[in-house]
Amino acid sequence: MTDPDDFFEVNLRAISNMLFKQMARSRKTTSEEAEDYFNRKNADEFMSCSNETYMQLLFDECGIKADSTKICLVLSESAYKLSNDVNSLVD
Repeated sequence: MTDPDDFFEVNLRAISNMLFKQMARSRKTTSEEAEDYFNRKNADEFMSCSNETYMQLLFDECGIKADSTKICLVLSESAYKLSNDVNSLVD
């Protein structure tokens, strides 16, 4: 059986990777260096932040106007549906 949380994390990471690539292009660096910079810059916030806060910090860093709470809700609903679909194929 698949877990919706696994799908949620994969989708969240995919969005994060796209944003790190965008940051890297604008800074003429690699996405790994952009991610490292972002993580060091926000290390104190990450100690107890939610997925929504992490995404909002990332959107803000990229200059993107977005509501991370709504985006995480859509990701969660999508992950739940995908998990159910996969589980129905396995049964």
